Amino acid sequence: MAEFERPRAKALSDAELARALQTFPSDATGIELAGQLIAEQQKLREQDSQELQAWIELLRTRDDEQSRRILSESIASIFPPEPVEVVGEVEEPPTLTSQLPVITRRGKVSSRVRNGQTLRLLSKTLLLAVSNVLVLDWLQMSGLEALTAIALGLIAATVISVPLKRHLMHPILRAAAVFGGVGVYAFAALILGSTSLAFVVAFEGHSELSELATVGPYSAILIVLLAGAALVGQLTPVRFGPLAIFLATSVGAFFLLSQEASLSLSAAFSAGWYWGIASAAVVSTLILVIATPHTTLKWATGAWVVPVSVLLSAGLLLFTAFSVAFALTAVTFALMLGLVFSGRDLAGGALGRLAGFAMLLGLILSPWASELSGVAIALIACSFTLMLLDQLFRVSPLHIASLDTSYGFYGAVSPSSWLGLIFAAASGTAWVTASLPDWFNHLEWSLVGGLSIGLVVGLLRIPIIRKQDREIKNLDSSSGNIENLLGL
Repeated sequence: MAEFERPRAKALSDAELARALQTFPSDATGIELAGQLIAEQQKLREQDSQELQAWIELLRTRDDEQSRRILSESIASIFPPEPVEVVGEVEEPPTLTSQLPVITRRGKVSSRVRNGQTLRLLSKTLLLAVSNVLVLDWLQMSGLEALTAIALGLIAATVISVPLKRHLMHPILRAAAVFGGVGVYAFAALILGSTSLAFVVAFEGHSELSELATVGPYSAILIVLLAGAALVGQLTPVRFGPLAIFLATSVGAFFLLSQEASLSLSAAFSAGWYWGIASAAVVSTLILVIATPHTTLKWATGAWVVPVSVLLSAGLLLFTAFSVAFALTAVTFALMLGLVFSGRDLAGGALGRLAGFAMLLGLILSPWASELSGVAIALIACSFTLMLLDQLFRVSPLHIASLDTSYGFYGAVSPSSWLGLIFAAASGTAWVTASLPDWFNHLEWSLVGGLSIGLVVGLLRIPIIRKQDREIKNLDSSSGNIENLLGL
């Protein structure tokens, strides 16, 4: 009879789905097709689950011998018994010589992974130390004042970065939950380009080399730096990215240490010393989250990265002179190189390489750097605030299949987040900051404006986040409805 026949599954099995996904190319089109297939299969699995639940309810309602037998057989086929573990059997170590190369290769791979992770952390630690010393030298801060600003700024950056970097997925990719599955592509170019422009502003404002030669409206040294970083970053394999950044940063540290000592550890503090902390925090956060190849960051890791960077900064402060043009050039190259590799981390193939080229937006917009500097700072501050608040208020894990699609839980574009970015960009324009009280300068007001707008929009997004959490929870719970129905 038809009522005794179990509904046939319309969705693919896990093995069939895995084989189907392997047929897609590893480019942007393949990723989009894979996302569509996963979403379609998820809907079919929900439909299969509902039909199976209705069929089980029908059999339980009949409650006759044949219904109970069919239900028992169906349960056994859906939930097969787990294999019984035989007590006393111990897996023997491999003795065949053919197994020894496999063990050796596993050990070598594990060693390479550990060495790669160590090199990534070392390159970030050195880059943090050198960059912060150069930033505080730009602000004409020295001595104990500068060292305190670096220490507190690094602590603040760690507090901000760990929630964004504790996952295997790149923070920019996870930002699809904030800016939409399609909007995240525009956001990736925007945040990488804004970060590049911020570094260009710092370089042009602190290095006399930027004025030595020009090509039209562009600085010749900037063209060499950014084009060189783009070329090296695209030609170098991703696994060697941390090594390239470490070498470039080491050159900058050498130029600092080769100068005559001119800074002493004076205990005097200037009136605006807290802006040194803010500057160190902003630069350190950009380095930890955006301007270096992606790696997970834990609290335990930050607990030794911060003191080591502070100690390195203290050593550099003792030997840093005010003429640090060559050191700044090397470090700017390292930062731009980090942006290239960070962009390549976002995706494979042509899409990742295109994201790596987003740092060239800093070069393209450099003739208007003074006018756009506040906009870039405000956009960066607002973006990080939105991403951090999203991480703090979100309860359910992200739905991976929805991160790069237009029909997932996060939508194609999140209007509230993008409106926040638009208002933040407006708050960083010169005519807005000029109309504000003279408590802060242009860049300081841009930072305050970006943080404030990001905080307001982030809090207003809480109902949206809660709604997404409920939808994802309902989707996840549907897979357990059968077990709950059967009392398993």
